[in-house]
Amino acid sequence: MVDSTKPGVFPERRNELNRFISSLSPWELLYMRQKMQQTTIKLAGLEDMPPELICLLEPHLELRDVLSCQLVSKAWSGAWSQDGVAYQVCNRYFPGLMEMHPFEAFGRLLVDALNKRRREHSSKRLIRWNTNWETPIFQNPSRRPRSIPLDTGSEHSQQYPIRYVDGKMAWQPRRDLVIVDDLNTKIRQRVVCPRLEPPLRYQLVALSSQLVVFFTIDQEHETHVVPVYHLEHRQFKKIHLPSPVAQCCVDGDRVGAVTKTGQIIVWTWNGKSTQLDLEGVSTPPDSSPHLVPGLFFHPRDGTVFAVWFYGPALLYSCARQVQRCSHCVAIFNVHRKPYGGLRTYPQLLQRLRLDIIQASKSGQ
Repeated sequence: MVDSTKPGVFPERRNELNRFISSLSPWELLYMRQKMQQTTIKLAGLEDMPPELICLLEPHLELRDVLSCQLVSKAWSGAWSQDGVAYQVCNRYFPGLMEMHPFEAFGRLLVDALNKRRREHSSKRLIRWNTNWETPIFQNPSRRPRSIPLDTGSEHSQQYPIRYVDGKMAWQPRRDLVIVDDLNTKIRQRVVCPRLEPPLRYQLVALSSQLVVFFTIDQEHETHVVPVYHLEHRQFKKIHLPSPVAQCCVDGDRVGAVTKTGQIIVWTWNGKSTQLDLEGVSTPPDSSPHLVPGLFFHPRDGTVFAVWFYGPALLYSCARQVQRCSHCVAIFNVHRKPYGGLRTYPQLLQRLRLDIIQASKSGQ
């Protein structure tokens, strides 16, 4: 029951209502009671608030709170789906979503993104993962060899990596074996790494829908070779780099490699290696000339993004009260010159991903 003494009924108005009720006859009071019983009293809710007020509340909530608000009622869901509110929520929790879908309504994008986060597992199953040629879950359509090396489990204590993309999961139980399990088709593929001279250890580093990328590790010296395996062709190829590799990214049949000296090499399975020209990319004047950038591909075209991050120590020779950090984004396309710009922000590292996508949009 709502307490009429609380804010919402002002004292002057409350006195007027009391005088009016005292002036009614018993029959009039009975009629008023009947009307009140037939009336649904509805107080103002979130759906009645203007979008500007909801935007003021949103910074104090977490994503799970927004998900809960969406489930209260259709009216509350509609309040959070307003373009102004949805724009702010997408910027905070789903950076790059609006830039990837520039012609979609913000509210529709937010609803779809929240539904994906809210989607519960239809079922779950615990299975024993092993290195057998086939398992009760995963089938191997390849011809089974006459003999398979026995897995003694002696190396399983080592922290070998696991990679996942588009329903495929690659895992490395031994230094010379990678198993790719397709979680959708339940097909298993074993990638047996060939011997190298001098003897090197393979390490799984990246996976795409077509390629498996390795690093070769030697305790005595750094290697300049990146082995690549094609899942459909079942064939190995090697990428030869001018200096030791620092990191790799892969998309489809393309591999991007960054060397420890800052060089960027883009390689395709049916093409050749191309070293990107970094001349003209603006950087801080006192930055390290061989700073290793981050690298990734655009998901829908041939654009390559390279990102250099510079902390306060690289920007200033003396400490200041307001620390600043900068990042440089270079966008490479085979048909255009590279676009690169240096931007400085005061302690806004969490917006790095969004700024990269905005720079990509302005460079198109």
